[in-house]
Parts: sequence; structure tokens; C-alpha cells
Amino acid sequence: MLIGQRTATINQLRGLLTEFGLTAPAGRRALHNTIPAMLEDLMKISPTFLVSCIRQQWEHIGELDQRIDNVTSQIEMHARQSDVTRRLQTIPGIGPITASALEAYVGNATQFRAGRQLAAWLGLVPRQHSTGGKPVLLGTSKRGDGYLRRLLVHGARAVVATVRSSPNVQKQDKTIMGWVARKHMNVAVVAMANRNARIAWAVITQKRNFDRNFRDQLANQLAAT
Repeated sequence: MLIGQRTATINQLRGLLTEFGLTAPAGRRALHNTIPAMLEDLMKISPTFLVSCIRQQWEHIGELDQRIDNVTSQIEMHARQSDVTRRLQTIPGIGPITASALEAYVGNATQFRAGRQLAAWLGLVPRQHSTGGKPVLLGTSKRGDGYLRRLLVHGARAVVATVRSSPNVQKQDKTIMGWVARKHMNVAVVAMANRNARIAWAVITQKRNFDRNFRDQLANQLAAT
């Protein structure tokens, strides 16, 4: 809610400045660095009371920044204290905010029989249309909670971007590179978010950390027996 309020206030401030021919740079940090000079320019071409109102609006954005930082600190503190969120953060692409949201929404995840059910509940699987015994996969369903799905997608996007820019592709990252090579970037991101949702279910229900080499270790154990 606070982030939404801050975004709306920044957009409103940009609109007001544009009406007076002052184009604000893209990005919140860039706006923060240029707003003092823009207010001085505005003083020369607009009434003082209007500049005062815009200055109050800018101060309100600063107050929202502080409140967001305080809430984020509390979430991160909870993420360090909770065993579930600590385990979830061992998954690439899941940080303290996403882990805390998963714990709050999913709980112990026993209501889902498998990780795919959790991914479907979050709307991270394709919609299906079957006719004449022929299944047809459509776009991502986008059902379920949009906030939690958005967090997983943003985290997955960061992982995919890191893998694409990394010169050393590990064995575990070849799957991601395969998605990127065959599909659109956004499709690869959703596929990564889908996989993270399934891994999160396993991490929560099995009460263990995520291990990149778990599948290879299990295969070696089965081969040895």
C-alpha cells in the first residue's frame, strides 16, 4: 500500500512539473537528485503558493520512503527469525519479502498435494483448452493472488538476467539458458517463477534448505544401491 501511494504521488508530481515545461528524469533516485534545482526554476515561472504545495508533496514522498524502509526492516527482521523464511531464502530469486509473503499466504503448504498445485494456485501454469481429446496449452492463467505471483516473477527475472550476463554458466543454470534460447524472455521468467514455486513447496513441506546438487546426489545414491 505504501509503495503504491509513493508511486502515485511521484507520478502526480511528474505531471505537475510537466505542465510547466519541466521534464523530470526517469527513475526515483534521479528525480530525488534533480528536484531541488527544478523547484528553483519553478519559482521563477509560477506562484509561490504552488511551489510550496509541490515542495510539501515532495516532502510527503520522503516520509513515505521512511515508512517503507521501516516496514522493510521489520520484514527482514522477521525473515531472520523465522525458520521457514530462512529456508525459503536459500532458493535463488526468493528474498526476505517474498519468503515472508509465502509463509504468510501458504503456511505449512499441506493444503497442496504437490508443488504443481501451489504453482497453479498462484497462476503460474498455462491455461488449458481440451477438445476432441487434444489438449491445447494457452497463456499463463494469472489466477490466484497477484501480489505473491508478482514477487516470484520479479525474483525470477533477476535470476534469469544474472545467468544471461554471467560468463560462467553452471550446470544448474543450463536449464535457464535453454529456456532463454527457445522461448521469449518473459516466458523464461515465468518458467523460472513456476519452478521456484514448486521448489518452495518442497522446502516448506520437507523442512530442509534448497540444495542445487540434491538431484545429482539422489541419482548417485540410487545408482549405488
